[in-house]
Amino acid sequence: MGIVKRVVVLTLSLTISLAAHGYSVEVNKVMDFPKSFRSLAMLPAACPSNVDCLWVESLVLGKLLERKLPIKPASAVRKMMFEMGVKELDDTNRRLLAQKLNVDAFVVVSIDSMTSESVGTTGVLVGNVFTAVPSKRNVGSVQLAIISAETGKPLMESTGYGESSARPKRGVIGKTFNEILSRAFPPQFYVDRAKK
Repeated sequence: MGIVKRVVVLTLSLTISLAAHGYSVEVNKVMDFPKSFRSLAMLPAACPSNVDCLWVESLVLGKLLERKLPIKPASAVRKMMFEMGVKELDDTNRRLLAQKLNVDAFVVVSIDSMTSESVGTTGVLVGNVFTAVPSKRNVGSVQLAIISAETGKPLMESTGYGESSARPKRGVIGKTFNEILSRAFPPQFYVDRAKK
Protein backbone atom coordinates (compact mmCIF):
# COMPACT_ATOMS: atom_id res chain seq x y z
CA MET A 1 0.00 0.00 0.00
CA GLY A 2 1.43 3.40 -0.98
CA ILE A 3 2.06 6.20 1.47
CA VAL A 4 -0.87 8.27 0.14
CA LYS A 5 -3.31 5.36 0.48
CA ARG A 6 -2.10 4.67 4.02
CA VAL A 7 -2.63 8.33 4.96
CA VAL A 8 -6.13 8.36 3.48
CA VAL A 9 -7.03 5.12 5.32
CA LEU A 10 -5.56 6.48 8.57
CA THR A 11 -7.50 9.73 8.15
CA LEU A 12 -10.75 7.87 7.44
CA SER A 13 -10.36 5.56 10.43
CA LEU A 14 -9.54 8.46 12.76
CA THR A 15 -12.56 10.41 11.52
CA ILE A 16 -14.90 7.45 11.98
CA SER A 17 -13.66 6.73 15.49
CA LEU A 18 -13.95 10.38 16.50
CA ALA A 19 -17.53 10.55 15.22
CA ALA A 20 -18.56 8.05 17.88
CA HIS A 21 -21.10 9.36 20.34
CA GLY A 22 -22.76 8.27 23.51
CA TYR A 23 -25.80 9.07 25.56
CA SER A 24 -26.71 7.89 29.02
CA VAL A 25 -29.88 8.72 30.91
CA GLU A 26 -31.57 7.70 34.12
CA VAL A 27 -35.29 8.16 34.72
CA ASN A 28 -37.14 7.51 38.01
CA LYS A 29 -40.93 7.67 38.28
CA VAL A 30 -43.53 7.17 40.99
CA MET A 31 -45.51 3.93 40.70
CA ASP A 32 -48.70 5.56 39.43
CA PHE A 33 -46.89 8.06 37.18
CA PRO A 34 -49.34 7.92 34.23
CA LYS A 35 -52.20 8.99 36.53
CA SER A 36 -50.16 11.26 38.81
CA PHE A 37 -51.01 14.45 36.88
CA ARG A 38 -53.67 15.83 34.55
CA SER A 39 -52.01 18.94 33.14
CA LEU A 40 -48.55 20.48 33.24
CA ALA A 41 -46.89 23.87 33.16
CA MET A 42 -43.20 24.38 32.45
CA LEU A 43 -41.27 26.46 34.97
CA PRO A 44 -38.62 28.81 33.54
CA ALA A 45 -35.51 26.75 32.74
CA ALA A 46 -32.26 26.98 34.69
CA CYS A 47 -29.23 27.32 32.40
CA PRO A 48 -25.58 28.35 32.53
CA SER A 49 -24.75 31.74 31.03
CA ASN A 50 -23.60 30.26 27.70
CA VAL A 51 -26.99 28.61 27.03
CA ASP A 52 -30.10 30.34 25.66
CA CYS A 53 -32.80 29.34 28.16
CA LEU A 54 -35.63 30.46 25.87
CA TRP A 55 -34.34 28.04 23.21
CA VAL A 56 -34.22 25.24 25.82
CA GLU A 57 -37.79 25.96 26.94
CA SER A 58 -39.01 25.95 23.34
CA LEU A 59 -37.15 22.72 22.60
CA VAL A 60 -38.55 20.82 25.60
CA LEU A 61 -42.05 22.26 25.11
CA GLY A 62 -42.06 21.04 21.51
CA LYS A 63 -40.92 17.57 22.53
CA LEU A 64 -43.63 17.33 25.23
CA LEU A 65 -46.32 18.55 22.82
CA GLU A 66 -45.17 15.92 20.29
CA ARG A 67 -45.97 13.38 23.00
CA LYS A 68 -49.51 14.77 23.29
CA LEU A 69 -49.06 16.00 26.86
CA PRO A 70 -51.22 18.92 28.08
CA ILE A 71 -48.67 21.61 28.96
CA LYS A 72 -48.55 25.37 29.35
CA PRO A 73 -45.33 27.05 28.15
CA ALA A 74 -42.76 28.66 30.41
CA SER A 75 -43.66 32.05 28.92
CA ALA A 76 -47.18 31.77 30.41
CA VAL A 77 -45.71 30.70 33.77
CA ARG A 78 -43.17 33.54 33.72
CA LYS A 79 -45.94 36.06 32.95
CA MET A 80 -48.14 34.74 35.77
CA MET A 81 -45.22 34.80 38.23
CA PHE A 82 -44.56 38.42 37.23
CA GLU A 83 -48.21 39.34 37.78
CA MET A 84 -48.10 37.63 41.19
CA GLY A 85 -44.83 39.38 42.08
CA VAL A 86 -43.15 36.01 42.63
CA LYS A 87 -39.44 35.43 41.94
CA GLU A 88 -39.04 32.00 43.56
CA LEU A 89 -41.57 29.33 44.39
CA ASP A 90 -42.32 28.19 47.92
CA ASP A 91 -45.12 25.86 49.04
CA THR A 92 -47.74 28.60 49.20
CA ASN A 93 -47.11 30.44 45.96
CA ARG A 94 -46.43 27.17 44.07
CA ARG A 95 -49.97 26.04 44.88
CA LEU A 96 -51.41 29.46 44.05
CA LEU A 97 -49.52 29.55 40.73
CA ALA A 98 -50.85 26.09 39.84
CA GLN A 99 -54.37 27.17 40.72
CA LYS A 100 -54.15 30.29 38.54
CA LEU A 101 -52.73 28.25 35.63
CA ASN A 102 -55.20 25.39 36.22
CA VAL A 103 -52.46 22.73 36.35
CA ASP A 104 -51.54 20.12 38.93
CA ALA A 105 -47.85 19.55 38.10
CA PHE A 106 -44.81 21.49 36.92
CA VAL A 107 -42.03 20.54 34.53
CA VAL A 108 -38.59 21.58 35.81
CA VAL A 109 -35.79 21.77 33.22
CA SER A 110 -32.14 22.36 33.94
CA ILE A 111 -29.10 22.45 31.66
CA ASP A 112 -26.02 21.61 33.69
CA SER A 113 -23.55 22.06 30.83
CA MET A 114 -23.34 22.47 27.06
CA THR A 115 -19.73 22.69 25.87
CA SER A 116 -17.21 21.65 23.25
CA GLU A 117 -14.10 19.74 24.26
CA SER A 118 -10.91 19.18 22.29
CA VAL A 119 -10.26 15.50 21.57
CA GLY A 120 -6.99 15.78 19.67
CA THR A 121 -6.36 16.12 15.96
CA THR A 122 -7.35 14.41 12.76
CA GLY A 123 -5.00 14.07 9.80
CA VAL A 124 -6.33 15.45 6.52
CA LEU A 125 -4.69 15.10 3.12
CA VAL A 126 -5.15 18.25 1.03
CA GLY A 127 -3.47 17.83 -2.35
CA ASN A 128 0.03 16.65 -1.51
CA VAL A 129 0.01 18.17 1.98
CA PHE A 130 -0.89 16.23 5.12
CA THR A 131 -2.41 18.60 7.69
CA ALA A 132 -3.44 18.04 11.30
CA VAL A 133 -6.88 19.52 12.05
CA PRO A 134 -8.16 19.92 15.64
CA SER A 135 -11.14 17.72 16.49
CA LYS A 136 -13.76 18.46 19.07
CA ARG A 137 -16.56 16.70 20.82
CA ASN A 138 -19.78 18.40 21.89
CA VAL A 139 -20.97 17.49 25.37
CA GLY A 140 -24.11 18.27 27.32
CA SER A 141 -25.78 17.27 30.57
CA VAL A 142 -29.38 17.97 31.50
CA GLN A 143 -31.99 17.31 34.16
CA LEU A 144 -35.75 17.14 33.76
CA ALA A 145 -38.34 16.58 36.49
CA ILE A 146 -42.08 16.72 36.93
CA ILE A 147 -43.16 17.81 40.39
CA SER A 148 -46.55 17.82 42.09
CA ALA A 149 -47.97 21.31 42.40
CA GLU A 150 -49.62 20.34 45.69
CA THR A 151 -46.70 18.72 47.52
CA GLY A 152 -43.63 19.81 45.52
CA LYS A 153 -42.48 16.18 45.49
CA PRO A 154 -41.12 14.69 42.27
CA LEU A 155 -43.42 12.51 40.20
CA MET A 156 -40.60 11.89 37.74
CA GLU A 157 -36.97 12.94 37.81
CA SER A 158 -34.24 12.29 35.31
CA THR A 159 -30.72 13.14 34.39
CA GLY A 160 -28.98 12.74 31.08
CA TYR A 161 -25.56 13.11 29.48
CA GLY A 162 -24.67 13.16 25.81
CA GLU A 163 -21.56 13.54 23.71
CA SER A 164 -20.92 13.54 19.99
CA SER A 165 -18.35 14.78 17.54
CA ALA A 166 -20.93 14.51 14.74
CA ARG A 167 -23.77 16.58 16.25
CA PRO A 168 -23.67 20.28 17.13
CA LYS A 169 -24.06 21.26 20.80
CA ARG A 170 -27.78 21.94 20.42
CA GLY A 171 -28.17 18.58 18.68
CA VAL A 172 -26.54 16.81 21.63
CA ILE A 173 -28.92 18.53 24.08
CA GLY A 174 -31.95 17.71 21.90
CA LYS A 175 -30.94 14.05 21.55
CA THR A 176 -30.36 13.77 25.31
CA PHE A 177 -33.87 15.11 26.02
CA ASN A 178 -35.27 12.66 23.43
CA GLU A 179 -33.62 9.78 25.26
CA ILE A 180 -35.07 10.94 28.60
CA LEU A 181 -38.58 11.50 27.27
CA SER A 182 -38.64 8.16 25.44
CA ARG A 183 -38.02 6.41 28.77
CA ALA A 184 -40.35 8.65 30.76
CA PHE A 185 -43.24 8.32 28.28
CA PRO A 186 -43.07 4.90 26.57
CA PRO A 187 -46.16 3.61 24.71
CA GLN A 188 -47.38 1.87 27.89
CA PHE A 189 -47.64 5.28 29.60
CA TYR A 190 -50.50 6.25 27.27
CA VAL A 191 -52.25 2.90 27.69
CA ASP A 192 -52.13 3.22 31.49
CA ARG A 193 -53.15 6.89 31.38
CA ALA A 194 -56.25 6.04 29.33
CA LYS A 195 -57.45 3.36 31.77
CA LYS A 196 -60.36 4.36 34.00
